[in-house]
Amino acid sequence: DAEGRLRTPGAAEPAADIAFVLTTPTVYEDLVHVRGWPSDHASATVARIVVDAIVDPATAPITEPAPDWGALGLGAQTPSR
Repeated sequence: DAEGRLRTPGAAEPAADIAFVLTTPTVYEDLVHVRGWPSDHASATVARIVVDAIVDPATAPITEPAPDWGALGLGAQTPSR
């Protein structure tokens, strides 16, 4: 949403909901274990579907500066004991 690339501007929460529902373990298990898809194909297909569903293809990604994943709480963390 911060990049202005969502199909529905300002709708980060619904976009996250769509991404969540399309990536549940059940979807993966059904594709790989029930339907027999190779795992890499299933993962790539689901990722493409999620991006296509929520990102406006007419907008270019922002690649500079690189994301600061640590600031977003997504960097490598030391495991807690």
